[in-house]
Amino acid sequence: MSAKKIRFALVGCGSITGKHMTALRRIGDAGIAAVCDLNPAAAKALGEAHGLPWYTDPHEMARLES
Repeated sequence: MSAKKIRFALVGCGSITGKHMTALRRIGDAGIAAVCDLNPAAAKALGEAHGLPWYTDPHEMARLES
């Protein structure tokens, strides 16, 4: 394993997102940096539930989280 984690951002906070989060958390060198959805309520709910920053604009997310 490397010392540096690979950071992932999830775009889309729909029903499959939980499975993606579970899979990423199983990878030792992976970390979830943020979540994004065009629906502010969905992005906020998922982000706050997991202690992650949330966004409604993927370009803003990429700029601020990279």
